[in-house]
Amino acid sequence: MFLGFLIFGLFILGLNLLADFYYFWKNNFRTKLNKIIIEKQKSTLTSLSIKDIVNLCSKYKDQKIRSVYSIDFVRSFRSSFYV
Repeated sequence: MFLGFLIFGLFILGLNLLADFYYFWKNNFRTKLNKIIIEKQKSTLTSLSIKDIVNLCSKYKDQKIRSVYSIDFVRSFRSSFYV
């Protein structure tokens, strides 16, 4: 199994490497290349909201909650800060 993985894995790695080189050089030297522009957005994060997040985390710590589902934390964060 290891020998098969080694042979086929190296072969697939080589093919992917060649494809990556091809697409890199093709896109690197094409004409009419537009730069990717990321528009800046005004941050809604303030020092007060950071303090609220710290307070929420310390509340979890005081209640000896060691883990929280990230989706629950994100939902409470969104509802509190209108994000």
